[in-house]
Amino acid sequence: MRRLFLTLLLLLCAVALLRFGTLEATTAVRLSEQDMALQSDLIAVGVCQDVRTAWVGRELYTFATIEVNETLKGVRSRMVTVVVPGGIDAAHNPPIARIYPGAVTPAQGARVFLFLNEIPAMRPLRMANQENGALRLRSLAAARQFAIAGFSQGIFSVVGEPGRERVARNLSGLKLLSPTGVQEGGAESMPLQDFRDRIQSYLNER
Repeated sequence: MRRLFLTLLLLLCAVALLRFGTLEATTAVRLSEQDMALQSDLIAVGVCQDVRTAWVGRELYTFATIEVNETLKGVRSRMVTVVVPGGIDAAHNPPIARIYPGAVTPAQGARVFLFLNEIPAMRPLRMANQENGALRLRSLAAARQFAIAGFSQGIFSVVGEPGRERVARNLSGLKLLSPTGVQEGGAESMPLQDFRDRIQSYLNER
């Protein structure tokens, strides 16, 4: 329950901050690899099959549909929906863009390693960009929906050739709060197998 509350609080804070002013960076509590492994509801590797933006109330959210290839933790699902605050509605008059510094949306076709927390299903009112989305709206509302752990700390790109794959993430635009203070997020990369092995070891220690 506490994890769900913190996840929703992060999303709501991002919405409120954007509504009342322009953000130079988003602040999130720093999560270690072990924190993400133990606190996430779902840890999975998959490919982003679809990215759509929709209105939920008066706010824009981006919904990324992930085809799951591997599940390290949580209930196995063939497809999950990752919800990211913000998006663009180019068909609106005038066009509207909700941009949250540090937010990361998977690109269609990208392979990703995800640490996710399940959230109550959002029910989009209409699709952005003049999409004829009645069926899409119903499918988004019916899908299991997740937020990325730690705002964007829990999403890694999987890149490279088979056997030499690496995970990478870029936390630029994110300020990370820890007991020692606030630090700017940065970029990092490491071998996929080493990363997977460490995460599995944290899970085995539970």
